[in-house]
Amino acid sequence: DTCTLVVTPAPAVVTPPQNDSLCVDGIITDLYVNPTGPGTITYQWFLINIGGDISVATTPTYSPPTNINGVFEYYCVVSFSSGGCSTVTSSTITIVIMPDPTIDTQPLTNDTICEEGTIATPLTVSYTTGTGVGNVSYQWYDSTGAITGANNNTFTPLTSTLNTGNYYYWAIISFDGNGCQNATSDSAQIVIIPDPIVTTPCNIPDTVCKTSPGTPSAFLPLTTIATGGIGTFNYQWWVNDGSGFVTATGPDATTASYTPPSNVVGTFDYFCVVSQNPTSANCSVNTDTCTLVVNPAPIVNTPPQNDSLCVDGIIPDLYVIPTGPGIITYEWFRVETLGDVSVATTATYSPPTNVDGVFEYYCVVSFSSGGCSTVTSSTITI
Repeated sequence: DTCTLVVTPAPAVVTPPQNDSLCVDGIITDLYVNPTGPGTITYQWFLINIGGDISVATTPTYSPPTNINGVFEYYCVVSFSSGGCSTVTSSTITIVIMPDPTIDTQPLTNDTICEEGTIATPLTVSYTTGTGVGNVSYQWYDSTGAITGANNNTFTPLTSTLNTGNYYYWAIISFDGNGCQNATSDSAQIVIIPDPIVTTPCNIPDTVCKTSPGTPSAFLPLTTIATGGIGTFNYQWWVNDGSGFVTATGPDATTASYTPPSNVVGTFDYFCVVSQNPTSANCSVNTDTCTLVVNPAPIVNTPPQNDSLCVDGIIPDLYVIPTGPGIITYEWFRVETLGDVSVATTATYSPPTNVDGVFEYYCVVSFSSGGCSTVTSSTITI
């Protein structure tokens, strides 16, 4: 007899591209395959497992769970009811489920600056490696909402125009992957406080006479007391001799008390810059400016007046020629072995001549202003 045999095309199972990555609890399209073959087609889906693959469904499509993170591989075994065709196994479909993003690096907890200051270290956030799916983006916020242009993982708030008070900033990290929840950072508190307060140093006598090099200054120290702000105080005194301000020198020019020199004649302006670290915090204030005057040192010239005469002779009054500031006062003395004797407080002195002997006189001249010390004349011998 003649036998007719039929060979049908071998069944085929096409697995469209369905590999996917998503975050926990994300939603994905049901997995499917496209089989071609005779008879009734049945399906059995499997999850690859080290201890043995696990059957998870017998439907044409399969919706895998997404509530647990991990890497999951699925395939489908397709059977054909007729034609003597064997089962066909699909290609593997890999589903990667990542944890929702979490914050790895939080911004600083708090920082304190003064008015018009800026934090020294930018606020910084980062996400934990192995969390989130897709492209990452950052957005910083304050109490008014999203901050325009603040879209990097680091951010330095514009605080130079803010008043004193407490300000809070935080970041939201987002991934554009399937089902990824946003991660919100902790808030960073920035406290803006008033600048330090300083007392005026300009409460010393402001005019002195020139002193000799190497001798102590005739000025009392300029002293300021600082309070407020935050941190340790730094001091820098500045001086202007008429040609512009420059930093003062000397061991006490960077302390709260500074003694200006008085060995150069002139008019000098002084002030102190009181600051605190870091400099970006702008905790800095200038003291009042003090104007100090150094006058030329007073001079007392003693013209030649030594004289010899007989008892009851007549001589001109003794006198000196002083040069110096303010009201000038005089005190004449006669030199004595047991202690010099004050004999007059007038500008000139007429010594007695009714007793014979050798008499030595001198005058102590005082100046009422300018901080000048007294000057003693040369001795006049009669």
